[in-house]
Amino acid sequence: MDWAATLTAEARTTPEYVATVAVANQLVAILPPAQATAATSALASLSVATHTVKCVPEQLRYDVVRIVAEAGKPLHIVFENPDAMPHNLVFLTPGAIPEYATTVQTQAPDKLDAKGRAYIIDGDPRVLAATKLVPAGQTESLDLTAPTVEGTYPYACTFPGHWSIMKGEMIVTKDLKAYLAAHPEK
Repeated sequence: MDWAATLTAEARTTPEYVATVAVANQLVAILPPAQATAATSALASLSVATHTVKCVPEQLRYDVVRIVAEAGKPLHIVFENPDAMPHNLVFLTPGAIPEYATTVQTQAPDKLDAKGRAYIIDGDPRVLAATKLVPAGQTESLDLTAPTVEGTYPYACTFPGHWSIMKGEMIVTKDLKAYLAAHPEK
């Protein structure tokens, strides 16, 4: 746990780290109950929530339309595109989708922001995090920290014409367990 605490959030999403923590979680089982509870809690506090979001082929939608995140905690998003056309995944501030997506619809596809992303406005404060346009059959990872303010933060594909259908929401809460208990997955 001392070693894990020295790593950045990004380093805590590598396959090596995940495998090491899996072994640690197995070893916790041999500890006395009180120590096991404390160790499990400590390991959980060092984990980075990982979510996989995939495009649904030929349906212009994501397979995950709700991500629940703990306020101020790091997230690792794996974005997979098994569809035949490119898509992106853009996390925005509350209420920003219609105006933002309408604005980027008129951009030329070769107009890229400083990070090489199409249909993203450079330095726009409404964008919390975004992938590049992910070509068909490819995957991109995205690391972000959930906002510290509770609320509903939308995500969408900003490829022209997609945003009105291809969207979801990140629910940010200070008490993840309580929120999930009160609002179970459908």
